Amino acid sequence: MQTTPRLAKASRIAREYGLPYTTIRDAHFRGDLPVVFIGKAWYIDYRDMDRFIERAKTAGDAGS
Repeated sequence: MQTTPRLAKASRIAREYGLPYTTIRDAHFRGDLPVVFIGKAWYIDYRDMDRFIERAKTAGDAGS
């Protein structure tokens, strides 16, 4: 049985989601994205990242 990791370092999250690392870092410092500190590294729960994206979505016609 293979399991999917729940946490990833912020730099990996940025790469996987195609975002600049600074976007992830700034979202955390604004209080929009929780992190888990393990030692000196900080990790993000994939579920928190998905919630962050859902909250960031906007409705409407961006093309007009």
